[in-house]
Amino acid sequence: ALLALVLGVVGGAMAWREVIGTPAPEELRWFRWRGESEELQYAPAFNAVARGDVIGFSVRSTGTRWVYALSVFGERDPPTWVNPLDVQAVGPTGGSAASDDDTWGLRIEKGEHDVRCARVTDGGPENPFEGLLVLVSHEPQPHLEEWLQLLQLTQAERGGAGVDYPLAQRSLDRALRGRGVTRGESVSMDSDELGRLRSRLSASAIFGDSGWEVDDPRRYEFFVPVEGE
Repeated sequence: ALLALVLGVVGGAMAWREVIGTPAPEELRWFRWRGESEELQYAPAFNAVARGDVIGFSVRSTGTRWVYALSVFGERDPPTWVNPLDVQAVGPTGGSAASDDDTWGLRIEKGEHDVRCARVTDGGPENPFEGLLVLVSHEPQPHLEEWLQLLQLTQAERGGAGVDYPLAQRSLDRALRGRGVTRGESVSMDSDELGRLRSRLSASAIFGDSGWEVDDPRRYEFFVPVEGE
């Protein structure tokens, strides 16, 4: 399943939002890979996905970046479910990169990388949209690490099902308080630092319910309808 402050609509069906600010943002292009026909298309050349399609993005970076990705699906505003993604990338020379075993963030270097995110497994009335929420930073983000780990633990407790949106929001608040980390190292902050961080990386901002006023990490969002069965 798939999640950008300027809103664009293509054909009334597909939308993406992209953060504008300094330094210059990375270039992201969303793609759909249809394995049966071996067809790779970049948005806006497609306006829907179907069961079996692989979705992801191509990112062109001017330097080292850390990429965090989540699958968002079901309804669109807000998404019904959220899942963390342990993504892999193919770099400009054909070599691959993946998140370390102890981190969720995917480290990429200067150049263009194709990042494979998720395969569409469900359609129908319960899953009308698939999407991606991508956060790209110049440095590792320990609180995002904690959040994705909390989401994974919740997902495992539910037998692999998606984490419902309100619980994903509460998990982010918990991660910002530095609780429950099991990957990487926990980060302690004084109350003033924590207050500033929570106001910038709030659940409402990350999920697009309020303005995104952070230059780093940058937030990119993508949604596309799922073709009916």
